[in-house]
Amino acid sequence: MSNHTITDQEIKMINEYLRSNRITQSCLAERIGVNPITFSRWMTGTINTMRSFNWDMLLKEIDEDYDNAQPTVDDGLTEAERRVSDALVEAWNEYVELPSQHRDDIEEFRHSLHRLQHLLMARVVRREHAAWTNEDK
Repeated sequence: MSNHTITDQEIKMINEYLRSNRITQSCLAERIGVNPITFSRWMTGTINTMRSFNWDMLLKEIDEDYDNAQPTVDDGLTEAERRVSDALVEAWNEYVELPSQHRDDIEEFRHSLHRLQHLLMARVVRREHAAWTNEDK
């Protein structure tokens, strides 16, 4: 594929898609076979070119994949924990749209976000496997 400079229209379309489907840029990057950090830098203008994609077709294919997917297994999150998880996804999508101030910002934010996700998942493990943890509340 040829290299492509992303347009404002493409950025808007991709971000609207991410928000409406509550998925992260990282998930989309993995789906199209691009390093998530490279994808984030491309979306924020830190790097100018990347492989070109037919975004309309690609996002339609992803929708079809999700529509045809088997039902997901219960992840064990409570409704309140699901809202926190969704807020973390939204925080990521908003953060990567901020103008870059330092080349490590996105990577550091991603690592910090993963730490928060680990803490959230630890709640599920403690609840589901209380006998393993032997912890007082």
